[in-house]
Amino acid sequence: MKKILIVQFRTDATWEHEQSCFHQDFEDLWEQFEFVDAVRDTEKLEKIGNSLKLGTSYAGIIFGGSSEFNYTKGDAEKDWCKKTFDFIQKILESKTPLLGICFGFQTIALQQGAKIVDDLTMREAGTYVSYVTDIGQNDPIFKNIPQKFLAQFGHKDTIINFPEQFEKLGYSERVMCNAFRIKGENVWGVLFHPELNPDRMRFRLQFSPSYVDGMEVDNVFENLEESPYALDVLKNFIEYCL
Repeated sequence: MKKILIVQFRTDATWEHEQSCFHQDFEDLWEQFEFVDAVRDTEKLEKIGNSLKLGTSYAGIIFGGSSEFNYTKGDAEKDWCKKTFDFIQKILESKTPLLGICFGFQTIALQQGAKIVDDLTMREAGTYVSYVTDIGQNDPIFKNIPQKFLAQFGHKDTIINFPEQFEKLGYSERVMCNAFRIKGENVWGVLFHPELNPDRMRFRLQFSPSYVDGMEVDNVFENLEESPYALDVLKNFIEYCL
């Protein structure tokens, strides 16, 4: 039975919370999920990467988010990040499907040569409208997703200057690209958190209040809405893998 590997970039209480979100959303598939800590268990990540060359037992790989690391603050120079970049290259060589979520989206994009900035005008925290491009509407992870849907966002850093091998699949009013696919590859990224709903989003923002700095906090919480189509994007990816 092939598994879905979920790579985590968390060392605080959100590490367990992220796992809990996947458990609640995919209880029937829970035994097929395996988690690895990219920050604290780089040796295991390296072993998994090397095993991909021999034929993988993983049907797909998901890079999760992070509430404690920011690439604009120098985290891209840390050893665990460099090893994660190496891991991405091994994933590409093995043709294993990969989905990056938020920080995972940024990690893939940086490894591929994109640039990242911390710009208040592009920050998003809470529920926002996301749009699917014409190319995105024909992509398998956006199957049966309307051109306009709600999603949960929580990011300070924003990717700009995407490399030419990226296809733009989605965007929002603040961010020019919040979903991509690498041309010719089974590699995707989404800036939103498909695994979050209003209650989970509220927990994340209360745990990491710096994400709402400069915003009307009460408005952020009051405007949280359900985002079932965002979860469907994640379900589509897992269906594609399995």
